[in-house]
Amino acid sequence: MDISRRNFLKGAGALGAGTLVAGLAACSSPNTLASTQGANGDATNAPEPKTYTPDETLSADVAIVGAGNSGMCAAIEAANAGLKVALVEKQNEIGGSSFATEVIFGLGSTMQKEANLPLPYRYEVVDQELNYTNYHSDPLLWGDYIEHSGENIDWLQQQGVAFDSVDDYRGVSAFPTAHWWEGKIGTSFMEAMAKKVGELDIQVLTSTAALDLKSDNGTVTGLYAETPEGSTLEIDAPAVLLACGGIGNDLELLQEKTGIDTTHVKTEFPLPNVGDGHRMAWAVGAKETDISILPCMGVDGFVIRDAISLASCIQPGLYINATGERFMAEDLHLKKLYALVLNAQRSQQCDTFTFFDNDFIELLENGRGLYVGNLEFEAGDKIPGLRDQLETGSQATGYRVVFKGDTLEALAADMGADPETLAATVQRYNELCAQKVDEDFGKDAAYLNPIGEGPYYAVHCDMSVLTTFGGIAINRRMQVLDEEGAIIPGLYSSGVTSCSLYQDTYNYQISGGMNGYCTYSGRTAAQQIAADLGKA
Repeated sequence: MDISRRNFLKGAGALGAGTLVAGLAACSSPNTLASTQGANGDATNAPEPKTYTPDETLSADVAIVGAGNSGMCAAIEAANAGLKVALVEKQNEIGGSSFATEVIFGLGSTMQKEANLPLPYRYEVVDQELNYTNYHSDPLLWGDYIEHSGENIDWLQQQGVAFDSVDDYRGVSAFPTAHWWEGKIGTSFMEAMAKKVGELDIQVLTSTAALDLKSDNGTVTGLYAETPEGSTLEIDAPAVLLACGGIGNDLELLQEKTGIDTTHVKTEFPLPNVGDGHRMAWAVGAKETDISILPCMGVDGFVIRDAISLASCIQPGLYINATGERFMAEDLHLKKLYALVLNAQRSQQCDTFTFFDNDFIELLENGRGLYVGNLEFEAGDKIPGLRDQLETGSQATGYRVVFKGDTLEALAADMGADPETLAATVQRYNELCAQKVDEDFGKDAAYLNPIGEGPYYAVHCDMSVLTTFGGIAINRRMQVLDEEGAIIPGLYSSGVTSCSLYQDTYNYQISGGMNGYCTYSGRTAAQQIAADLGKA
C-alpha cells in the first residue's frame, strides 16, 4: 500500500481545486421493506423496484460494507469471534479515509498510564461533548464509547498498529487524549490493519460496490453487489453491517439533507462517499437522522497547501463581512479550529473575507511566518508566494474570491463593501492594536497586528467537506432502527454512516474523537452480531 503523506496531500489538494465524485443513483430491490417515498410520504410515485439476477453467490455470517477504520475493526473483531466475514469495499484497496487522519482519541490507554499523564474522569469528557452540543447528543452512548476508548487503543496495538506519542493535540484538545499514529499520518494505521485483515480468514472483495440490501419479511438477509467485472454478486448473510462512510462527495444529496447551499462547496478527499449505504438503509425502512458536516475551508482555484489558502483560511488576521465590518475574534482558529469559525462566518448571512495589507503579507512571507500550521506546515513556517497568489486571484474572471485595491476605498469598491464602513473598521482595529486589548471581541493581543499601507486584498473562503456524520438511526449496540424505533433484524451500522454524537459541528477539543468512535462502533457492532448469531 504505497500511500505516502505527500501523495495524500497531492490527492487532497486536487480535490480542493474542485474535483468531486459523482453520486450513485438510488436503487431498491423487490426484497426491500419499503420503497423510496415522495415529499409527502406517498410511495405511489416511487420508481419501480429493481430486480437482480445474480451471476454468482457466496455466503457469510456477516457482510461488512465499507473497509475504512470502522469496517476493518469490525471485520477483525468478527473473524476473531469465529464468524465468516465478507468485507465489501468499493475502492481497489482497503483503508478508506483513514490515510487522512493523524490521531485517535483514547482515555485510559496503557500509553497514557505509562506516561503518567493527568487524565480526566470519564464524566468530564462527556460533559465537554454535551456542553458543545447543547446536550443534543446521547450521554449514554458517549459514556459507552469513552469507557472503552482506552482499551481500544490497546487492542489496536495488539493488531500491530504503532503509535508515535500521546498528547493534547498541539494544545487544542482539552485533555491529553490524542494518540498520534506512527509518522503522525494514518497511512501507518491503514497498512497495519490491512496486514492484520490479510492474516485472518476474511474474504476481502475490493472494487466491489454494494447495490442493494436483501430482505425477507422485514429481516435483512444479505445484499447484492457489483463485481469489478460488472457482474452481479449475491451475498447471503444473516447480518449486514453498513460502515460506508458519509455523503460528502455527493453535493446534491448533501444540500438536500443539510439545507446548505453547496454551489461552491468543495470536497477534500477523492473517495466515493456518496451515501449509497444511507440509501440502502433508508430503502428498507431505516429511520433517517440529521446529517452534520465535518468542515474545512478553502480558496476557490487553489489547493489546501497553497500559501493563499494557509494565509486566508486559518491565520488570525482581520476578518470582515461583505459590508466591511469586523464580526469575530479571529484567533478562534487557534482555540476551536474550523468548526466554530465556519459557524461565526455563516452567522453573517453574507460573504466574509480575510483582509490583507502589505505588512501582514510580508509577515507571513518573510517575517514570523504562520501562526497556525496545517498538514505538512508548522507554526513559524514562512509561506513565500502569497503575494503572487493574491495577485493571481485578484485577476481571475468568473466566480471571484480575491479582491484588491491600492486604497481602502478602492478595495471596498472592488468587493462591493461600503467604503466608510471599511475605513471605520480599520481605524477601530488599529486603535485596539495600539492599546493591546481587543475590547470588541477578545482576540489575544499576540495576534493584534495593526493595518498599514496597501495594496489591500480581501479573500473569500468557501466551505470544504471532509466527511459527514449520521443519517441512519441506530441504538447503542449499532443495530439499525426503523421509524418506530424498532430494530431491523439483520441490519447494523457503524462509523460516520450513523454517528449522531456530534450534531451541528465536530468538537476538535476532543481530538481524534471520530476516529475513536469508528474503532469503538465497529468492534461493538461485531460483538453484537456475534451475540445475535449465538457465537459470542
